[in-house]
Amino acid sequence: MRSNLNPVFSKIFWVDYFFEEMQSLMFEVYDAQTGGETCCTDDDLLGAAQCTLGQIVSQTKITKPLMLKNGKSAGKSTITITAEEVSETNDYVELTFSAQKLDDKDLFSKSDPFMEIYKIDADDTEHLVRRTE
Repeated sequence: MRSNLNPVFSKIFWVDYFFEEMQSLMFEVYDAQTGGETCCTDDDLLGAAQCTLGQIVSQTKITKPLMLKNGKSAGKSTITITAEEVSETNDYVELTFSAQKLDDKDLFSKSDPFMEIYKIDADDTEHLVRRTE
């Protein structure tokens, strides 16, 4: 996602969906550092959003505002998550992620965003599921 303030993340991966369980997810969007190094500090955070997998599946398309760690809005930045049924038995869904109007964190070029997805356990422990970079 080089120099793009409106990225579409295209990494496909499988997530088990259990209708009867609340499966909380956290999506964090970061500005990649020059030189390809991955750095995930609060200074590089473009914003984060949280929802459940059930919300995504039931609405098929959900747009959430991105928030900063301090609880403040990340301006007009949003993330859109789209679910698509992959099989006729509703066993699988395909999720598509995109972000809009991201903050430009780079001084001489546009941000190079990537996204991290976390699974949140019942005790609020976050586990990294996937990084799009």
